[in-house]
Amino acid sequence: MKPVIDREFCIGCGRCVNVCPEVFRWEPVILAKAEVYSEVNDSTKEKVENAAKVCQTQAITLE
Repeated sequence: MKPVIDREFCIGCGRCVNVCPEVFRWEPVILAKAEVYSEVNDSTKEKVENAAKVCQTQAITLE
């Protein structure tokens, strides 16, 4: 599984960062956007799925 953030839809609400900081973080240049910085593993899979569910704009897809 690989999470992908559509930057056009990301509004920087931070829900994904709060739910799964092991995989999502604030983009270092444009702090109002989130980015994926780590791969998903067995211990973070459920958190990543939850982060996608709580995204206000549905900017996170799982491939």
